[in-house]
This record gives sequence, structure tokens and C-alpha cells, in this order.
Amino acid sequence: MCTLVMIPYLHIFFCLNLIVLWTCAVRADASEQSSQDWRQRRTELLQLVEAAVKQQIEEDLPAAQLAGELGLPYPVPKPSRSSEEVLAEVREQARHSVSRPERDLAVLSQEAERLYPLFKVGDQVTLRTNLPANPVVSGIIYQISSTRVQLGHRWLLYQDLVEEHRIALDEPRTMQRRQTYVAQQLRLSEGEVQEQQLQIMQRLLPVKMREAGYICLDPQSKDLLAVSLWQPMEKYFQTALENARAEAAVRLRPSVEKRIFSENGFRYYEDRKEWRPAGIRHRLKSFFAD
Repeated sequence: MCTLVMIPYLHIFFCLNLIVLWTCAVRADASEQSSQDWRQRRTELLQLVEAAVKQQIEEDLPAAQLAGELGLPYPVPKPSRSSEEVLAEVREQARHSVSRPERDLAVLSQEAERLYPLFKVGDQVTLRTNLPANPVVSGIIYQISSTRVQLGHRWLLYQDLVEEHRIALDEPRTMQRRQTYVAQQLRLSEGEVQEQQLQIMQRLLPVKMREAGYICLDPQSKDLLAVSLWQPMEKYFQTALENARAEAAVRLRPSVEKRIFSENGFRYYEDRKEWRPAGIRHRLKSFFAD
């Protein structure tokens, strides 16, 4: 009898437990959904922040303004040809702009013979010596050997002559000095031509490079002819624009982020280092959702 009486109560108790469990499950689902909702909203707000920052930067720092500050035309042109081609054109123009002096080899040879004479048998010469008693000796050369020379009726040792006149009696050494002189004069002439060409190239290259769409990374460099110094204006400008806008974004983002999140009911929690919905109710939901 007692058991029969308890059965309805057991049913009631069982039903109450089911209701409690269902309510907890519904609340858990609701809490989870609420958490997902505000987190999704936070993601959307962050996207709005990035868009707002980008728009503000583009308004504050337009591309045309930066190009002007960098001394570049706008729109910034693409290179019309390679920097190597520009350099080759400037070299050719400089080469045609400088007249190359023609040094007559016959004339240079005559100069060399005058500067470095060669004494031969039969020549009337005046030789300087290292002998205090006879510092200067004149006469006709009658004989030349490997160690001495006969001047008139007198023999002089090479070692008693000054270096210049010892060489003048040595044909191989004299010819070598003449050849060296001619080669040096030719190199000097070529060096003068190259120096003039270099000056013309250094004057023309910046103009031609700019016309072709390039900018010099180091205008003060002494080696403007180095191709590595020249960069396409387009690349130079794009790098400068990205850097300038990135720096501006770092400065601007905190204030824009704070404005947008605050306007949408969010608050920044230092302990969590993140934006969350403001208010006790939302905080409790966030707490239990976690």
C-alpha cells in the first residue's frame, strides 16, 4: 500500500529532475550561443577598425601628396627601359661628345729621341763624369765597348760617367726608355679623354635615369654610375608609401579602436587584454560561457 502511494511522488520527482536538466542544458546552449554572438561581433568590429584606419590614413596621407614630398611625379611612372640600357646610352653619348686627340707616333718618337739621346760612334758629344778633376769631357766617340768609351784619344769607364750618359751609350736601355715614354704619353691622352667622358656621364645620367623612371638611392654617392644605386620610381614610391602608412596606422589604430568598440557597447579589460561586452549581465554571461 505504501509503495503504491509513493509511485506518484516518484513520477513527480523524476519529472522535476528532467525539467531541471533541460533548463540547465538550455541555459548552457544559450550561454554558448551568447558567447559566440559577442565574439563574432568583436571580430566584425575589428574588421571595421581596420577599414576605418585604412580610410582615415588614405584621407590624411594621399598617395599624390607623398609623391610630391618625395619629389616624384604622380602617377608614379613605370620604368620605360632597364637601367643597364640607360647607362649604355649615356656611355655612348659621352664617347661621341669628347674629341679624342690624335697623337702622331712619329712626333712622339721624335720627342722621345730628343729626351733620351743615343750616343754612337762618330758623334760629337759632351759627357759628364764623376771625376772631380774632369767633370766634363768633350770629343768625338771613336769606340764603344761593354765597359768603356773612347772619346778622342781618351778612354772613359762607364762607372765614371753620370747615370744619364751611361744609359745614352747603352742602346737597349735607351730604346726601352723611349718606348716607355711613348706609351706613357698615349696613356695620358687616353686618361684625359676618359676623365672628360666620366664628367659628361655624371652630368647626363641623373637626367636620363629620371626620364626612364628611376631614382637614385644615394645622390651624394661618388659612384653614380653604379646600376645598384638606381631603383625604379614605382618600387621606391610603393615602399615609402607602405612604410608611411604602416607608421600612421600604428599611431591611429588605438584611438579608432577605442571609439568603435565603445560606440558598440564593448569595454577593454586589462586583465584579459581583450575587448568584451560592457555591463554586469554581459560579464556574467562571458564568465559562465568560458
